Amino acid sequence: MAPDLILLFTNTTEYRRPKVFENILNGKKTVSNLFWGLEYGLLPELGMLHGKNIQIKPEDIGNLIENKLVVTDESGAIKLTELGDQKQRQLSRLLPPLLGDVTKSLRVNQFKDRFLLASQVTSEYSYQNTKYYPLSIQLFDSFVVKRWFQVNKAQLPTALLTPLTQYLTDLKPQLADIFARELVGHENGGQTYQQLALELQVTPEIVELISLHLYTNFADYLMNHSQNTLQPLVTDLWGDNWTTSSKQTYQLFINHHASIEQIAKQRQIRPSTVREHLLEAAIWLPVANFPYANILTNQNSTTNNKEIEFFKFRLKQIYRSKVNE
Repeated sequence: MAPDLILLFTNTTEYRRPKVFENILNGKKTVSNLFWGLEYGLLPELGMLHGKNIQIKPEDIGNLIENKLVVTDESGAIKLTELGDQKQRQLSRLLPPLLGDVTKSLRVNQFKDRFLLASQVTSEYSYQNTKYYPLSIQLFDSFVVKRWFQVNKAQLPTALLTPLTQYLTDLKPQLADIFARELVGHENGGQTYQQLALELQVTPEIVELISLHLYTNFADYLMNHSQNTLQPLVTDLWGDNWTTSSKQTYQLFINHHASIEQIAKQRQIRPSTVREHLLEAAIWLPVANFPYANILTNQNSTTNNKEIEFFKFRLKQIYRSKVNE
């Protein structure tokens, strides 16, 4: 993992475990990882680099320490130095904040592939050019774009240009420029992460993250405009970060007032799994939608007291993190 990416997720006030950054970007959804993602304010980044198999190596941390950008404690957690804080601020200014519902996830690389192909096809169509090499993307995604083109052909290029222009107009000029430079069209091959990185004087990994943030926000923009003809390119790519199993447990707990032991028996799972599900629900739900007080004051169980105490402790931590957001 590029040292600059590690810097982005570190801060000056607390030591943070780099393994959490790795797990968050890769999309690991264990309750432990989700909790630390919440603590560090990184849940919006969950799965942002899914499929890349991001790994933080000792030499990545060593590079940051050697350049006096971070310090480390005995556990291997890291914290920014004053110099590291300065560099992080420079990098953060380039990165657009993620918008939309944090409980939803987007297969953003697929959406980006689809949109780049759609913009290329539209551009060539507007020039009445049929002799070009289309971008090579996954077969299913290519089929989605082809079907979209056939349905909207009569409205092109306006059907693509209007929402794109509206989205870019709301961006900072530098971010709009980055987005536009990646686009592929008639006699325009689009710029790579490496080319943009040279101009911006950052690493290609930072440019990639900027780009994925921009496309995630673009997808959210499209979904919030119901008449948008670009919606079919993204609708099926949204998923739910809150697992179905956890939702089922939560519904039994809330709607049927079932105890942890009753839920465990009904669902044929362990009481410890029920607690994990409730912690997951607490992580994803707004504070007002989760019965913290009820659980913390009325927790009766024959299960090992250490399990109950840890469950309560973690729940209190989640509550504290949410009210301090």
